Amino acid sequence: MQYLPEQYLAHLYQIIQLMASPFKETKTVDKETLQVYVNFFRQSFELIMQEGLHLTAHYRLSEEKGIVLIQWVETQEKNTELSEIMEDIDLLTLVKENKQEYEAFIENIQTNTQIFFSEKNIIFCKTTKMTQWTEEQAQTDSRDLFGILIQNMPQYKTETYGIS
Repeated sequence: MQYLPEQYLAHLYQIIQLMASPFKETKTVDKETLQVYVNFFRQSFELIMQEGLHLTAHYRLSEEKGIVLIQWVETQEKNTELSEIMEDIDLLTLVKENKQEYEAFIENIQTNTQIFFSEKNIIFCKTTKMTQWTEEQAQTDSRDLFGILIQNMPQYKTETYGIS
């Protein structure tokens, strides 16, 4: 039998518990869990950022809609505290500006992080279910964001650097 590190087994056990949670009383995400997710996301994504640049995160939790918005903003400060979004974000407009159908967005958000781009920010829209707020999900979201950014690089990068 192959040896599995205790930390790996602990994460696996956490995932199994979270996957079973839809069959139990559903617990929704809280600010402390959001902060842990934000810290793991930063650790993963800031590896590819320019030195001296970091991410700060703001959030809005809408329990009645079952949705959490996380707004990512570039900053010079490292490890800033998670804070609430101050300005009003119109979700319907944001979805339309990113060329998505609102009904499809509502359906997709139950299982996938929806990533939106505004003029100055990147906004994640996620369900309040705890399965979306694990360390592994933070790393997956970081990878997905990087993939979207690479796919949307200007065409001249393909011609100049051979990136496809």
